[in-house]
Amino acid sequence: MIYDMAINGHSLQAIQTELYNRGIKSPSGKDTWTRDVIDKTINNKKYVPHIIEFDDYFIARGEKELRCRNDRSEGIV
Repeated sequence: MIYDMAINGHSLQAIQTELYNRGIKSPSGKDTWTRDVIDKTINNKKYVPHIIEFDDYFIARGEKELRCRNDRSEGIV
């Protein structure tokens, strides 16, 4: 679900809200997932190919990067 939502352009906050609304606990057992944990999940290669296909993994990562609030190109020399 996390990868599907990321691929379809949902923000980390939207994914966080959906996980909460569905009652899906975080890996640490908390009711609310942090955006950092969701981000790390999307970027974690250990889920390829067991949970997500290789191509979908990179699509989800790319979509997340497109929506990232921080422009990482600033300040790069």
